[in-house]
Amino acid sequence: MNVDPKYLSTLLEPLENENILTLQEYLVILKGMGVKLQEPNCKVDDKFDFHFRYMSARKLISSLDGKCDLDSLGYLSASSYAELVYQGDKTIMKAVKEEPSSNNTFTFNGPVTNQHAQFGNNTQTVTINIQELVEQVAESGDKEAKGMLMKLLENPTISGLVGGSASALIGLLENI
Repeated sequence: MNVDPKYLSTLLEPLENENILTLQEYLVILKGMGVKLQEPNCKVDDKFDFHFRYMSARKLISSLDGKCDLDSLGYLSASSYAELVYQGDKTIMKAVKEEPSSNNTFTFNGPVTNQHAQFGNNTQTVTINIQELVEQVAESGDKEAKGMLMKLLENPTISGLVGGSASALIGLLENI
């Protein structure tokens, strides 16, 4: 299944404006918006389950204490083949993205007489999460980069490390 950006936006809508809801309140609002949560046999709707897990894995939603795992969010359904099971009193909110802090300190004391000078420890730290990387590559339109990243995500070792989110990331690459 591929990520549906419009559906994802619908699922995040009740959490806009820093709304903090219990999972029970959130599900009631979604149901009122016409979002299908379960099948007639009480099994979790595949599309809802996939996208809720995607939001958790991508850290788009969190509990009040900042945890994004399904247990902390109160979502207890084992899979889309199981019944919709949840702890209604758990809080859910749109995750707050932390901006990386920048510590740019430069102190220079005296002249440099050598043509080649070394300052500091010559290290540069680059921090980017996998989702940001996938989104930026997908939006770049670079087919070679998309192909290489898709091949990397399809690798069994990488897929095992990233977990179930590998298929969601591949879907994101295919959709943009």
